[in-house]
Amino acid sequence: MSLFPTFAKYLAARGIDSQASQQGLFATLFGMFLPTSSGQRRALAELLALGLDEGLPLAPLLAAWAADERGWQAARVRKLAKLVAAGMPLDAALVRVRGALRPQDATALSVATTLHGNATEALAGFSAPAASTEPVERDIRWVLGYAATLLLVSLPALTFVMVKLLPMFRKILDDFEMEESPWMTLLRWLGNSFVNYWYLPLLAILVARIASRLAPRAWAGLRRTLGLGGLGVLGDARAADWLGSLDVAARAGEGEAQAAQALALGTIDRGLRSTLKEKAQGPDRAARSSRAGVLSPAEAAALDASPEAGWVTRALARRHRERILERMWLLSDLILPAFVMAMGVFVFILAMGVMEPLFDMIRGLA
Repeated sequence: MSLFPTFAKYLAARGIDSQASQQGLFATLFGMFLPTSSGQRRALAELLALGLDEGLPLAPLLAAWAADERGWQAARVRKLAKLVAAGMPLDAALVRVRGALRPQDATALSVATTLHGNATEALAGFSAPAASTEPVERDIRWVLGYAATLLLVSLPALTFVMVKLLPMFRKILDDFEMEESPWMTLLRWLGNSFVNYWYLPLLAILVARIASRLAPRAWAGLRRTLGLGGLGVLGDARAADWLGSLDVAARAGEGEAQAAQALALGTIDRGLRSTLKEKAQGPDRAARSSRAGVLSPAEAAALDASPEAGWVTRALARRHRERILERMWLLSDLILPAFVMAMGVFVFILAMGVMEPLFDMIRGLA
């Protein structure tokens, strides 16, 4: 760096010079563009849980952690450290810094903080079973990325067919006084729809980005509701969160009312939050839980029938999270074949729309 004193001074001021010698200049300069992995979010959650359990000051702990982070996560951790150092509670700071933790980990830490329970145990209770969701999430992201790449690569060819070939075929058919085939009509309709409404996906992405910035907590809750609702496991997710909060409260010596209040404050699920706030205060736990619409009457009865309900709570929560994981694996197995079938149908329509006019003209000339 001695040959470039200005650049070296900039790097030293930004704290990059020492990192570049250890990690490489390219990784240091362009590492800020790296996406955040689930492992990074999980590691940060475990660090926060350890700090809460041991009573460590979180601001310097997060500042030291940010120095070893890379990509967007490093900026999130630095912002989180500044907010905590300014006196903001951890749960409120996590709401402000979107994407620093996985939603279930943020809920677990918030519940543990509210109930003064063990954060490490809460983190384990709110997590998926031994088969983690990270591999299936990675598979789903890979499939979606593959689909997006394939669409981008095929877009020029499709544009050429729509803009050049179809008008030429239409003119030839008019010259021969031939009617347009149904396949060509369908293909032309698809092309016109694309031309007229191509901007809608971009507009939806823009609106989503603005909503995620203006109301990150509400946007995260909406994504969770729509995603799990589409999988048909939203009820399982809500029951698992409720059982996890109940287990944390029992370990901390608190009751069900305190568990419901802590989960209502920590969850991003607006439907669950309103359900817990409106929960009836009946004389026994089975009636209260079943009326809340979170647990089934059979599950509530199983909790009441066991003198030591801790293992029952954990077993039921594990089963609900296993069902979520099973549905996610099913989605990851089906999404690629479904996309291939959709592309196959479109290619078939394209082929028939292009080839059938040729067959009609050949038959007309014969």
